Amino acid sequence: HFAPTSLRSVSGVPLCSRDFVAAFVMTEKGEVCLTPTSCFPISQNLIPCFLIPAFAPVFLYNYLMTAFSYYHPITVRYRDLDPQGHVNNTVYLTYLESARLGYYQQAGIYHPDSRILTGMVVVRNEIDYLAPIRFREAVKVGLRVERMGTKSITFAFQIETDPAGVPLARGKSVMVVYDNAADRGIPIPSDWREKINQYEEKSGTA
Repeated sequence: HFAPTSLRSVSGVPLCSRDFVAAFVMTEKGEVCLTPTSCFPISQNLIPCFLIPAFAPVFLYNYLMTAFSYYHPITVRYRDLDPQGHVNNTVYLTYLESARLGYYQQAGIYHPDSRILTGMVVVRNEIDYLAPIRFREAVKVGLRVERMGTKSITFAFQIETDPAGVPLARGKSVMVVYDNAADRGIPIPSDWREKINQYEEKSGTA
């Protein structure tokens, strides 16, 4: 994973593109963070490649922390913007909602004609806003199931640029399986649990 497909060099030192580095590092403000307290800007979108193997454990850790089983593309609409010209903070959660529905469909647990419909309600959302999203910016939402309890499913998510993968927001969303007819939470159906586990394993994040 540490051999870039294309390299440039200056004075014989190979350089990696920012897009390559972004796949391994949770970048914020155009910086590469080698340790929690040691960050440096990527000058001209390039970084010496010899640093990649030296800090491979850090890059790999950050990569695994941001690996998602499902990605949902987002179209930023004019109505999403606030007077400052960027996406309003409340809209980020509607992007997350769209991504969750896409995940349900891909995992095979979305049954619109069933008695319990999609069968889940939101009980908790946590979100850290990292950078503004602007009109016509290409973004996507990454999702993975982090934990399944008796009734609850915890999703980790990240809204990021597409295709570079620079984080714009990240957090967690806790859902509870819900029976609309009985108006109460219920245990995760065994077939849902099996399908989710299979989907996560197939995507390589389980």
